[in-house]
Amino acid sequence: MNEANQRPARRFMGIGLAAILVLATNVAHAEDKESANDSDTHVELGGYIQPGYVAARNSEFDQDDTEGFEFANARLTGAADRYVNEDIKTSFRFNFDLNQGNFSVRDVYGSLSYADDLVAVDVGQMKMPFGLALKQSEAYLQMPFSARTRQLSFGRDLGAQVRGTLNTKDVVFKWWGMVANGEGGFRQRRNLDDEYVFAGRVELAPLGPMSKSEADLKGGDFRIAVGANLGWTPSLNNALGLADVGAKEHRYGGDVRLHWEGLSVRAELLLGDRGKNEADDGFWRYGGYLQAGYVLPWTYQTIQWEPAIRIEQMDLNRDLDGLVGADYTIEQTAARTYEASINTYLADHEAKVHLTYRRTDLQEGPIVDRDGGPLIDDRLLIFAQVGWL
Repeated sequence: MNEANQRPARRFMGIGLAAILVLATNVAHAEDKESANDSDTHVELGGYIQPGYVAARNSEFDQDDTEGFEFANARLTGAADRYVNEDIKTSFRFNFDLNQGNFSVRDVYGSLSYADDLVAVDVGQMKMPFGLALKQSEAYLQMPFSARTRQLSFGRDLGAQVRGTLNTKDVVFKWWGMVANGEGGFRQRRNLDDEYVFAGRVELAPLGPMSKSEADLKGGDFRIAVGANLGWTPSLNNALGLADVGAKEHRYGGDVRLHWEGLSVRAELLLGDRGKNEADDGFWRYGGYLQAGYVLPWTYQTIQWEPAIRIEQMDLNRDLDGLVGADYTIEQTAARTYEASINTYLADHEAKVHLTYRRTDLQEGPIVDRDGGPLIDDRLLIFAQVGWL
């Protein structure tokens, strides 16, 4: 890693360490005055499972056309907060996925915050602050799975994050900045190439805080939030393909979401400017979606119903056209996905069922194989969620 790349990383980490030292000094000072009692400590344990069934027609070309029972997710979550005085709080967050048959670490980080998250520092493995689809909790979705546009985010990683929240009457402004190894977190616990990935996000809700649920299950007044993201890495990993390894990339993004009396709408666009490397000369990629749902006014006890739709367009490599010599491929080429879902919320997000139809249309290359068989098939998804959130 050259000196030019080291300077911003060192500067960012220096700010984070300085903030930790300042807050830690305040914590120690507060402890000298009085010790925290039980009412200052809050611990939560929870989790959720998302079992389902996927029905798809067989296609010799599509490697993801199998049908049967599966888990979208099975996750254990935990959180602990301890107020050492009126202003300073220490926190710990963790969650593990169990749907692959083992404990897969997702988020494990500690936090030190001041004045109700006016300023906070997080250290550990966490979601990088880039993209609405990535930041959205998977426990509060309108569809069985998150938008695939989140592939253009930087995912989870090991690093340090500084964030803050500013509340002024009804206006809520949030910001995040993070530096991380860029190796994909616990997939590789050390920074092998001595390079760092940087990401930042700002979000403004001018009419009051937004619910963390994609669906507007509570109804109520109009709420809107807009966000913007910026990210950069001097050395990509292979998350989006082996040809990316070692290339630089700038990523940009924007999003908007709103809730109003049961109506929910969100849209997001992410762009990536991938630099050249030994494999090719570089290219642009993009992903975006529009999603909407409406919670019907008719309820039965705690049961609510919601129709929802999502249209998504993504192309991970704009230079590829679906043809590679005499062969064809759908990897990294443009595709459009349509989803329509009928959701039944038995008890908010703690017990719900999705009945979802998904159609994928290829935008480049052939649509059928040489024998006339479809490359990508439609599929029907039935998924439930039961959780303690």
